[in-house]
Amino acid sequence: MSADFKPMDDAQLLIRASAGAGKTYRLTQHYLNLLRHGAPVESILATTFTRKAAGEILGRLVRTLCDEAEAGRAAAPPLKSSEQLLDEVTRNLHRMGVATIDGFFHRLGNGFRFELDLPMEPRLIEEGSPEAAALRGEAIEAVLAEAAADDVAFGAMLGLLRRLHHDSAARSVTRAIDDIVVKHAEVFREAPWEEAWTTLKPEGLMDGPAIERTLERWLALQDLMPTTKTGKPRSLWVKSWERVAPLVRGEDWDGLIASGLLAKVFVGETMFDRTPIDDEWLVLSECWCAHVRGVLLDRIARQTAATHELMRRFSVVYEQLRAQRGVMLYSDMAHRLAGGPFAGRQVSDEQALAEIYFRLDAAVTHLLLDEFQDTSLDQWNVLSPFVDEIGATGDGTRSLFVVGDTKQAIYGWRGGCVELFDSVEHHAPLIERESLAKSYRSSQVVLDAVNRVFDDLASCATLQSEKHPEDADAAAMWSAGFDTHVAEHTELSGYVSFESSPPSEENTSSDPEGDDLDDGSLSPDSHEAFVAQRIGELHRKLNAGSGPRRTIGVLTRGNKMVHRLLYELRRAGLPASGEGGNPIGDTPAVAAVLSAVRLSDHPGDTVAAFHTLNSPMAEVVGMTSRRDAERVAHQMRAAVLRDGWAATVANWVAALAPSCDAAGLAKLTKLAELTERFESANASSSQALRGSVFADYIEGAKVEEPSGSPIRVMTIHRSKGLEFDAVVLPELDGRFNNNFEVLIDRPDPTGPVEGVFRGVKEANRTIDPALVRAYTRQRARQRQEDFCTLYVAMTRAKRSLHLIAKSGLKADGKRRSIGLCFAGILRDTLGDPDDGPMSWGDAEWMGPASPQVDPVVEPYEPAQTPKVLSARLSHQGPAKRMRMTVSPSQLHGRGKVSARDLLDFDSRHARQHGTEIHNLLERIDYLDGQSPPDESSPALRSIFAHDAVRQAFTRRFGDHEQLWAERTFVVPDGPRLLKGTFDRVVFAVDEQGNATAAHLIDFKTDRVAADSEALQQRVASYRPQLEAYRRALSVLLKLDAQAITAELLFTTPGVSVAL
Repeated sequence: MSADFKPMDDAQLLIRASAGAGKTYRLTQHYLNLLRHGAPVESILATTFTRKAAGEILGRLVRTLCDEAEAGRAAAPPLKSSEQLLDEVTRNLHRMGVATIDGFFHRLGNGFRFELDLPMEPRLIEEGSPEAAALRGEAIEAVLAEAAADDVAFGAMLGLLRRLHHDSAARSVTRAIDDIVVKHAEVFREAPWEEAWTTLKPEGLMDGPAIERTLERWLALQDLMPTTKTGKPRSLWVKSWERVAPLVRGEDWDGLIASGLLAKVFVGETMFDRTPIDDEWLVLSECWCAHVRGVLLDRIARQTAATHELMRRFSVVYEQLRAQRGVMLYSDMAHRLAGGPFAGRQVSDEQALAEIYFRLDAAVTHLLLDEFQDTSLDQWNVLSPFVDEIGATGDGTRSLFVVGDTKQAIYGWRGGCVELFDSVEHHAPLIERESLAKSYRSSQVVLDAVNRVFDDLASCATLQSEKHPEDADAAAMWSAGFDTHVAEHTELSGYVSFESSPPSEENTSSDPEGDDLDDGSLSPDSHEAFVAQRIGELHRKLNAGSGPRRTIGVLTRGNKMVHRLLYELRRAGLPASGEGGNPIGDTPAVAAVLSAVRLSDHPGDTVAAFHTLNSPMAEVVGMTSRRDAERVAHQMRAAVLRDGWAATVANWVAALAPSCDAAGLAKLTKLAELTERFESANASSSQALRGSVFADYIEGAKVEEPSGSPIRVMTIHRSKGLEFDAVVLPELDGRFNNNFEVLIDRPDPTGPVEGVFRGVKEANRTIDPALVRAYTRQRARQRQEDFCTLYVAMTRAKRSLHLIAKSGLKADGKRRSIGLCFAGILRDTLGDPDDGPMSWGDAEWMGPASPQVDPVVEPYEPAQTPKVLSARLSHQGPAKRMRMTVSPSQLHGRGKVSARDLLDFDSRHARQHGTEIHNLLERIDYLDGQSPPDESSPALRSIFAHDAVRQAFTRRFGDHEQLWAERTFVVPDGPRLLKGTFDRVVFAVDEQGNATAAHLIDFKTDRVAADSEALQQRVASYRPQLEAYRRALSVLLKLDAQAITAELLFTTPGVSVAL
């Protein structure tokens, strides 16, 4: 702790900040107050959950200090002035602890590399990434192969799989196991011990002789059959009595309680067919029901135990593979740290923290935790010792700042534990609490709608259920933490609308996939088509003039709706972009390639064979009929074995490229890039040669799109932390999830797992108190997350909110069941849109349009296509194989490097110098009149002394300029593929997000003098390379080469040469 630090009054603060209430502002102000009171930058740790959020916090800190310093803000002694703080911060940016929580854990873990048994240079990957999926597949194959090598082990594995899939036949064993592994990974990581998975103890089971004796007694009940007033046996009782014997002998225990008398007794009823069940019947019926409960409970217990055994075997192999490849999941570091770098060593908390601070080379005396509601138990176990130490200090010399919003806790599915919010006070008893409900983001009209929905959730008719009172209980608990929202800027007008799409067969169908036409588009009366029409109308209204462009956020519950809406919006010529990456496999050309890839692995795959045969890939691979599948598959496998996936796919891409439109070509280019990445990441894996492994990787990969479009389509989870002028919520009718693959019994939400149960069907949830408890808690927790998701979606809107539900009427005019969903809640609280569209506020909030209007965009008309592909590809001439891949740098000096240059020390030193300069320049976006960020580097100081270099980092195209720095590419270039990296590209975009002009800069670190003959020789030598870059950029931006300017920038002499 710094001796210069002046104690603060609000040193420990817990803030619950509603959406738009300025939590980032409060966090940055608290950070600045710490600096003003003398806290060294290295003593402050501020964590959040995304790099974007961390960048926003750091950027706001620096901007605030710049503004205050420029305004000459002084501070009352002994506090530091803004100018002093700005100087201190800029000199110590590398020591500032503003980071993602994963970034901090990575830094902390590196300090205990050997204690935690970490790879030397771990490569972090997302759990949902294609690379993780490929590794899982390889681990599963290894587990199966290990079992197959031993007869006993193989038999055990078969039995294990039978228990895992008691009622269903899996299409693919590997995929079925992968599905189980993904769904159970989190709970197994938290509770790997067998005891948690074997808590169920079946009771009431009868052995064979006991079953026979009970059946004999049951058959004897024929003489005790209840009768009607006329003395005849009651028919329903007779049927129920008759059906028992064959079901028992056939061991159909599920069927035994499916209907009739035993179904009533099973759920605790004492009447059947309007007749009391007397003791003789009830005793035997309860015997059967007890046995059935035992059978069902035993089945669940066996499935759960089998799942644990599978997870145990898989985890061993999966961890070994990750260690061999030097790969870590983002969650690995927190889990290992939570286990403790001091595991097995007798050290006190004080000693442990001292060791941590030594390894970090700094003591964390001020801790700022952002978005705390999303913190997982593992993450909290790592952070809590820091909190305990700070919380025990009440003199203001250490500080704790925790901010979040339990109403925005939407990441429970990945481990977020919202209940940790309340546990902070136990660790820091002196912490002060504060709530922020005033919104600086939204108009009051939007907030009024939010208030109407969430003020009294528990009274919603949709949530009332005698069978599941936990829904209403969860709503009451959620609303208890909701304060009425008020807008700071009450002068802002706004608008809210709630309407339903017209009733149609498709809109009211139970089929979630909808009704696609042959060309891949949606039927004209579909809900999605109606939504796309409304979005188009809204965009034209908001952006009708030449004023500032207004943004529209289209927020969905799932990725499938994102893809469908993007297709419809782009088809209508609207400027829309997706967020969070989109798959490339939905493009006809890429889909054709992937079908050929799957055919190479499984010649008997009739779907892949049909698709390949009826696409241009047939000509590329030489397939003329279905009978060619074996031969073609063998040839493709041989090509992959000989050349690898990258070269093989590059040949296919080059053959298909001339037949594709711009969009198809862009996706093929991405396919080539992803293939290179796949091959590089799996160089040591024999499984990577499998076509199915490669195809799964490509289908799971997401490709980011530019986000400059005014219409941005994304999931609600992706929208967290964002805001839009207008928000459209088009997916309100999807039913809430009430069926859980795995039930977890955790009495204390912040405590350990006490029980895990897999494969519990709805009808079986009441057969054991542990199952009832686990399901009730899990359903209530899921319901609260559902409410949070709707809250997050509605509060992204700044000025207008547009809610679009499916019609509550069928095509014949009859009412349909709305069910438990967002639409049901909104209908209960806002009204029924089927009675007519509803609206509140001012629809003209944006003001009158200025005279200039957007250019008319002709709607895209898809070509007539076969049903297999949504765009016909045609390939002229024979397929060209073995296309060469070259880089533009190979074209410099005809692509030759002498052995002397390659081995000469001075030459190697020059190349190293060039690499260092490129790495430094890559870190700079724009100077904007400022000095370069790393003033301590002599290399940068000498380079930026030249006007030509400074000019290269100045904006050319104004506010609508986009930047690529060190951007890799692979594009077709005649008979070959160009692969390389742009040093720096800036380009202008229009309102539709299309590039209109571009400037390309290639940095050269050659040590040549200005105006020398040697410089001119170098320019002539580099010209082919730069022309290749220009051609590649023309393809990627879909720009005429004449609209692209280029320059060679020699950094040592500071000379720019336009080419």
